[in-house]
Amino acid sequence: MSTVAIPALETDRLILRAPQMSDGDIFADVLKSARSRRVGGPGGAWFPATWPKPDFGWLLYDDAHDGQGYGTKVMAALRDFTWDHVGLSTCGAYIANDNIASAAVATRLGGSIDEDARRSEKDDPIDAWRFYPKGKA
Repeated sequence: MSTVAIPALETDRLILRAPQMSDGDIFADVLKSARSRRVGGPGGAWFPATWPKPDFGWLLYDDAHDGQGYGTKVMAALRDFTWDHVGLSTCGAYIANDNIASAAVATRLGGSIDEDARRSEKDDPIDAWRFYPKGKA
């Protein structure tokens, strides 16, 4: 088994770091909350074996953090890191079409809806968003 070094990404207001054991209780509480109803695990650029493209995913752990720009700020840092260091040429985000807040984050990140990849999951219409490095669309 190999170990992957996960770097800390810093913005002017936030530090995005690898999960630590001390985060377990907080994360478990989030997974029990209504906030997690559309995610099956932590956010970030991930690529489940059955998915057609790598995925950007985000979830703020607490209602108190909504509307402060944290999601956009963190995801912009992750997006830039993905383009600059991981070498992906595209990434997606699957967002329920009634999730207006996440659609706004996707728009601010430069994403657009990929009409060819739209899907439904358990009668929940999902919009497939696509992201490309600047100038690579």
